[in-house]
Parts: sequence; structure tokens; C-alpha cells
Amino acid sequence: MNQETKNKAKEILNIGILQIVRNYTENALLINACFVCADRYNNLTSTTGLSTNDGIPNQLRLDNEIDIQFSNKDLVEKYNGDVLTVIFKNYIVVSISIVDAVLEEVYEFMLKTFETDMSDSELEKKVRSAWANDSLILYFVNEDKGNLKKLRVCKPNSLRLL
Repeated sequence: MNQETKNKAKEILNIGILQIVRNYTENALLINACFVCADRYNNLTSTTGLSTNDGIPNQLRLDNEIDIQFSNKDLVEKYNGDVLTVIFKNYIVVSISIVDAVLEEVYEFMLKTFETDMSDSELEKKVRSAWANDSLILYFVNEDKGNLKKLRVCKPNSLRLL
């Protein structure tokens, strides 16, 4: 793999890393917001809770609108429990989706670079089935294709912070 090809692959990976950092940051802010809200409703004495329809003008409401009302205690429990769980699940799903998309983009780039005789439909088919039978990983480590080295697992105590 020449330097230009390596640089393009690194650029794709760097964009993916930025997306992962952005996703992490946004979810960290949402988690912080949950703690701030839980604390606010825990210490708030001037209100009895929250209504999901309270701020919607009557003319904009549906005829069969369902209004859910939460007490301050309910809100503290929701923000410390269910809402956090939704954020955690969404964070994991989005993170995996980003990694999946980035690896597929690198795979597509490498296929275009090294398999120049491949038709667009063949390329699309290979990328769509990238994860089937470890096709993507095998392509990356195959000496005749990506020729990337297999990762070596380090023992936890052999890792050092620089």
C-alpha cells in the first residue's frame, strides 16, 4: 500500500474517530442533563411535577391526546433510571453504527483502489456483504489484498501509559 493510499485510509478513520468523539460528547451532555434535572426536581418544592401536554395550546392538541403527568418524585426516578438507560442504549447503537460505517467505507475504498476491474454492482454487493463470513476482516489481513497485520492481544499488565 503506497503512502497516498494509507493517507486516504487514515483520513476515513480520522473522520470516524471524530464522529465517535462527537457522539460521546453529546451523550455525556445528555447524561449530565439527566443528573441536573433529577437534582432540580428532587429539590424543587414550588411545582407538583410535569405534564407532557401542558405547554401545547388547545387548538394544536389532538382529540385523543394522552397527557402523562409526573410528580417530582417520578421525574427524579425517570431521570435517574429509564431516561439514562435510553441514552446508554442509543449511545451503544450509534457507536457501533459509526464503527460499522467507517470500516465499510475503508473496505470500499480499498476495493476501489486494489480491485480496479470490479464493476459498480460487484463493488456494491461486496460492501453490502462486508460482514458476512468475515469478508471485510479477511480482506484487510490478506497478504494479497489489504495486507494489514493481525492485532496482537496484549496482557493487561503489559500496557503502559505514555
